[in-house]
Amino acid sequence: MTIEVPTPSADLLQQIETQAIETDQTEVAAIAAIRERFAPYAKHNGYIRTADYDMQTSNYRVDREAYYERDGKRVKGLLADDCFDYSNDDQNRGPRHGTRLYITESGEWLELRRVGHWTQWEGESQWWYTDSASQSAIFPGFPGNDRYDERPEEGDIRILTDAQVQAEYHLDAILRALAKTMAEMSKKLPERYSRLRANAELAQRVIAGVGN
Repeated sequence: MTIEVPTPSADLLQQIETQAIETDQTEVAAIAAIRERFAPYAKHNGYIRTADYDMQTSNYRVDREAYYERDGKRVKGLLADDCFDYSNDDQNRGPRHGTRLYITESGEWLELRRVGHWTQWEGESQWWYTDSASQSAIFPGFPGNDRYDERPEEGDIRILTDAQVQAEYHLDAILRALAKTMAEMSKKLPERYSRLRANAELAQRVIAGVGN
C-alpha cells in the first residue's frame, strides 16, 4: 500500500515556524493560508459525515449514516471547528443542533449545519442530518413516508469563502480545533506511517505558530 505524504518545502516550513503569518497580513489572509497549507493533510483523515441515525431495543439495533460526496465519491476533511451541541425538551430527550467546519481534501471550507433529536429511551430513534439528501439516506422512503414527512426541517451544507469564514468564525477556535484534529489523526496512523506522523506533528507546530 502506498500513501502519498505531503512534503512542504523546507523554506516554507522554516518561514511558517519562525514567523508564521506576517503581521501586516489581514485575518482573511491568515485564514486563506491555513486552508491552503493544511488541505493536503485532509486526504489522510476521515470522511465527512452528514447524517447519523440509530435506534436500539433489547432485540436489535438499526444504524444508518450518510457522508458528503463530490462527483459520487466520499470526501475527506480536517475538522476545523466543532459546535455540534444538543439541548433538552425534558430529562430524557431533546433537539440536536449546531455547526461543524471542515477543510476538505480539495482545499475548500465546508460548513455543516445540523438538525436532529436525541433520546435516552430504548426503542426511540435518535438522529441528525444536514441537507435533504442526507435526510433521505437515514430515513428510507422520505419524502412520501408519512412518519417522516412530519419532519420537514432541514439543516444545510455550505461551501464558504475565506471572507465568510473570517466573518462567521473565530481564528483562535479554528486553530485549536485543527491542532486537536491533527493530534488525533496522527495517533490513528499505523506505525509504518511514521513519516506522515512526523508531518502531522510538524503541522501542529505550524498551527501553534500561526496562533502567536
